[in-house]
Amino acid sequence: MGEQPKLLLPLADGKTVLWHTIQNVLGLGTREVIVVTRPDLPEMADLLSELPVRCVTNPRYAEGMATSLAAGIEALESSTKAALVMLGDEPYVNSRIIEAIVSAYESEHKPITMPMYGNRPGPPTLFAREIFTELLKMQGDIGGRQLAEKHPDWVCFVPFDEAMRPKDIDTQEDYRAIL
Repeated sequence: MGEQPKLLLPLADGKTVLWHTIQNVLGLGTREVIVVTRPDLPEMADLLSELPVRCVTNPRYAEGMATSLAAGIEALESSTKAALVMLGDEPYVNSRIIEAIVSAYESEHKPITMPMYGNRPGPPTLFAREIFTELLKMQGDIGGRQLAEKHPDWVCFVPFDEAMRPKDIDTQEDYRAIL
């Protein structure tokens, strides 16, 4: 993506990708929002200081996504029953996806609840406390999908059309498309 971190890229209104992602989460009325950041991006900490979120720094970010997931899980309050994990580079997750995931979790009580877009799973994912220990054991550049593949009986998939899959920003082309 070049020199500038993708989460700090401006969208059409001048606000950053991360700002939009967090506003989307805050609009859900969640009890606590934890944002895992890199320690070498002070401008990200500045942006977060203006928002009602708790910032957790991951000094091991270069080891892969699993370390960021672990940092967020470790920061949760002991009374937290489940964690919804969203990616910072997906600024426009449809609220209907979140509502359906939470509803499915509440009715099915599976440790992992995730969307199935067409015939492929994707983010965001809800994890129940009972598997937080498993999440903390993961290593490398992996996330919840790998845990779901390892333990398919733990998973409740919530069906959506492929068109509902949130757009993420991994390349310059992705960024231009979201703009």
